[in-house]
Amino acid sequence: AIGSTGSDVRRLRTELVPRLAAQVESVRQAGGRVDMVVLLCGLNDVKRASPWRTPIGFRHDLAELVGEIQGSCGAETTVVLPALPLHLAPVFSGQWPLLPLLSSFAGLWDEQKKRLSEREPPRICFVRSVEADSDLAAQNVEAAYWADDGIHPNDAGYKLWGEHIGRGVMRHLEERQGGLPSRPREVA
Repeated sequence: AIGSTGSDVRRLRTELVPRLAAQVESVRQAGGRVDMVVLLCGLNDVKRASPWRTPIGFRHDLAELVGEIQGSCGAETTVVLPALPLHLAPVFSGQWPLLPLLSSFAGLWDEQKKRLSEREPPRICFVRSVEADSDLAAQNVEAAYWADDGIHPNDAGYKLWGEHIGRGVMRHLEERQGGLPSRPREVA
């Protein structure tokens, strides 16, 4: 796993892509390849929203980041773009009208991920929001799945979210690529 705390997609391009390229090279030297990259992004872009930092601008920046990821990993690499479960964060729980407004606003950025995935469906996979998976949403609302700040998942929350993302990836592979890869491969 490679991460960059507090980064928007512009910063991910400068900080994450070079580190990813080094990790991909290590995988290649070991005889492997990278088939899939899961990219958790968007929250920090939402936080930096302004008339100059819009959802459409985010999609443009994200498209460039995805292109650079695929340039480093290989054009056949699938980039997974999960929607963020911001609407479940306990920090906003019960704060009307803040929660519905913030959820709708943040949803504009997730919508850009979806639109980007529709442009290149086999190579980009959008994983819908947790809200559509009611069992997970019910579990994830519990404070036990969130860090002390109330906005980031803790390890147990990331595990649940990861399972949700995994189910979305499985659907993507089955619908878009005609099934699962024939053998397990390295995932960055």
